[in-house]
Amino acid sequence: MELFEQIQFQKQLSWDVLGVVRAALQDLYFPDVPTGDIQCSDMSSFARGTNTDLSPDMDLIFFNAPRDESRGYKDWTAIGTLELVGKKEGITTLDALRGYDERLAEAALQVCASLEGYFERPHGAAQFNFVRTWPGYPGVVFNLSLPHPQYGELAFDVDIDYSASHYGVEHARRFENYFQRVVDDITAPRAVQFVEDIKRLKLEAKNLARGVDGWIDRAKKLPGFVIEGLFAQRFPPYTYAELMAQVAAHQWDAGRDPTEHWVGDQRDQIIDAGFSFAALLENIACDNDALTKGAWEILLHCALAANQ
Repeated sequence: MELFEQIQFQKQLSWDVLGVVRAALQDLYFPDVPTGDIQCSDMSSFARGTNTDLSPDMDLIFFNAPRDESRGYKDWTAIGTLELVGKKEGITTLDALRGYDERLAEAALQVCASLEGYFERPHGAAQFNFVRTWPGYPGVVFNLSLPHPQYGELAFDVDIDYSASHYGVEHARRFENYFQRVVDDITAPRAVQFVEDIKRLKLEAKNLARGVDGWIDRAKKLPGFVIEGLFAQRFPPYTYAELMAQVAAHQWDAGRDPTEHWVGDQRDQIIDAGFSFAALLENIACDNDALTKGAWEILLHCALAANQ
């Protein structure tokens, strides 16, 4: 399948799976909300076609979830699973999860069954892997996987979220609009090249940020949405060589450069937001927490290697 057709296929598959998971969660978390009024989205790079993993990996978020413990809905906001169980993998068995949140454990089982039905896999094929959350995060995430003869190992993050919105949803919408503009105003092959360039830099940055234990170092992680935003800072998008030249030539103003910390949130949208290249870098590094010193060093390393 050509990449352009693959991107369209991934968008449709993402949309279909979102509907399947929404139906599985409705009775547990949104019993009084009409199906069409449940606010949800797939924020994954898979849905945008910029994923680097070969198998589908979806990031499904469901907004306005209840957290009234008097009604049987656990409020995870103040709880971090690392602090709760002492391991970064989170809560890794359904039996353990039931001790904290029976409803969430049932949700994981319901979603597993629904995914098995949609993908025509046998009962028990879908696996619960973990639940993770962080102190202050307005929700909780559970992860499932499902082996498939055509797609490989499908992965699903399902975010039960108490807030009404998330940066990633609007970012995904802006990216899709930008991609379509490249298709309409330039050509489909140029849009494909735009995605291929993003995937190339994502893979390079991910490999450079990976520790000896195989985990991505969060002090060096270059988020995929940052890479997407950098390529799409202007219209038409930068080619890989053009973006690397921009990065190599960038000079930080005194006191307005990346600092050492774990990668954090981005609050300001970065696609079609009117930033110059320098202002965009400063925003994600200094006004937000999305570009760490370690990530900038990786980005600069890629740029200098490309310009040798």
